[in-house]
Order: sequence, then structure tokens, then C-alpha cells
Amino acid sequence: MEFVFEDKSSPGFSSSSRTATAEPMQMASNNTIFGSSMTQAPSSRRSRRSLPETVDDIELTGTRRKRSVKKTASSKVKYVSKPKRRSTATKFVWTWQKFWWMVAFVTLARLLFMENGVVDYYSLEATIEGKHEKLALVQNENAELVTEIHKIQTSRKYQKKVARDHLGVIASNEYLILFAKD
Repeated sequence: MEFVFEDKSSPGFSSSSRTATAEPMQMASNNTIFGSSMTQAPSSRRSRRSLPETVDDIELTGTRRKRSVKKTASSKVKYVSKPKRRSTATKFVWTWQKFWWMVAFVTLARLLFMENGVVDYYSLEATIEGKHEKLALVQNENAELVTEIHKIQTSRKYQKKVARDHLGVIASNEYLILFAKD
């Protein structure tokens, strides 16, 4: 990778732009710094290289060069490597035991949640219990009605009372008095 800086204020350089690569500084007899050739001014006129003032002053060109590492037989270094971690996502392997556990799980889920399962059984049991309570109330009411019918059929006094209450019958020696509402 190569960085190109616009240098307008540096009098010591012959060109208006200078180039630097991302490699280490190399000093050679032909005065190359950062991979580019520059003419060197006398020591009294040397200026310090400044950083670019804005982002527009930086230009990226070329590709990055990799440094080659020279290995010699005498400089072999053995590094201690970290043990490899097992991956957290293990592969699922089917076995007969796992198969039968899955069958048992599906059967249990079927027994609990499907139609005519345990949940349905308990809801129907509660409904049946409610119906039994209603049946007991209706049977009590029927027994009261049977006793009332028996009283009406057998008792003359009770017949007169029912006729007065429900039909508005009055005796021959009685007067009916009606009060006006306001």
C-alpha cells in the first residue's frame, strides 16, 4: 500500500508530491526514504516531514507488499500452541436410544395435548362435574314441585290459597279494594 502526500510547504524537495509505502524505512546510498526517491537539500534547509492537514491530502495507491521472513536452520523457534477448542455446535448423531426417547416424547406430547388427551380429559371432567351440580338442583326443584302438586290435589285449604294468590279469586263475603297509584 502506498500513501501519497501533497507537500506544498516543504522547500527541500524537488517535486510537489512525495510518496511513502507501508514498509519499514530503508536508507540507502541513493537517499531513498519510504520507497520513493527524493533529492536531499543541504542540512541547513532540511525540513521535517509533516502529516497531511486534511483527508483530501492523502491518496491511496498500489497494493500492500508483504514482508518475507527468512528462516534459517539455526533460528528455528518452537512455539507453544494453545490446545484447539472443540466447536460448540456438535453434530447430532442418531442412535437407537435417542430414537426411542424421541418416540416416547412424541407419545407423551400426544397423550397430554392432542384430542382426547389428558388436558382434554380434565376439561371434560370439570364440565361433567358442573352438569352433575345442575342435575342435583333440577332434581331438588322437581321434588318440590311434586310435593306442591300433591298438596293441591289433597288439601282444600291449599287449593283456596293458590286460587287467591295466583288467580285473584275472592269469596262471596269478601270485598275487593284496589288502591290507586299516585
